[in-house]
Amino acid sequence: MSEEQKIVAIFGFPISHSLSPVMHNAGFKELGLDYKYLPFKVNPSDLKAAVNALRALNFLGANITVPHKETVMEYLDEVTENAFLIGAVNTIENIDGRLIGHNTDCKGFVTALKAAGIKDFKKSRVVIVGAGGASKAACVGLLREGVKHLTIANRTGRKAELLCDNFKGCFCKAKITVCPLNDDDLSVVFAECDILVNTTSVGLGGETLKLPLKSLKEGALVYDMVYNPPKTKLLKQAKKLGHSIENGLNMLLYQGTEGFEIWTKEAAPIEVMKDALFKSAYGE
Repeated sequence: MSEEQKIVAIFGFPISHSLSPVMHNAGFKELGLDYKYLPFKVNPSDLKAAVNALRALNFLGANITVPHKETVMEYLDEVTENAFLIGAVNTIENIDGRLIGHNTDCKGFVTALKAAGIKDFKKSRVVIVGAGGASKAACVGLLREGVKHLTIANRTGRKAELLCDNFKGCFCKAKITVCPLNDDDLSVVFAECDILVNTTSVGLGGETLKLPLKSLKEGALVYDMVYNPPKTKLLKQAKKLGHSIENGLNMLLYQGTEGFEIWTKEAAPIEVMKDALFKSAYGE
């Protein structure tokens, strides 16, 4: 590493699954930038110290992944309007020691859904599983695209209710409801669902969500933000039932290219970054 090399970090717990370093380092190399993207496993109790280290070590910035996207906000100097609305940060920009929090997940998610073939969001009924930082970004993205019926399904009902109440004030034209994951009513909700989105980290370690997939509306898209493994148990089950499936790789790509441009002030070489990402994920 040269003295002038600039470092971008990613903080997560766990972090070994992340494919972001492959994607970003390919982009830096393509543009001839002396930058390096490095992963750091950061325990939640050490997050404040890790964020402060961005200033002390003059890092260019960082990505933030589970479980830190919400908590990290209190350690930053400023957050963008978009990040404030979502209530989560996934990208930090370091400007002369001042840390600015952005959220690029929102745009990345919507762009990925469009790439998966979603044409008319206004007619789509959507179920979001989870109520964390990734869920907030997905909800805001969908509601901005005009989704009229949105259900948030979460293990902890109170957390989902708070999220629902918050968005009702901002998106008054949409019907936003809450349903516990273990509720029998979830089968009824699934029967009218056009897009099912898992925003939790369940699946990273081979676990599976216990969802009434057999009740899911015919032709529904099942979208799992988990991308490593490329096919989670949820996606495999949905595929067997005849549903279209999509993992989080394209979302990772599109949120990543936006972050790349925040740090470098250069247009991201999207095709190069996509090629590196997909080769790493699928071994092509």
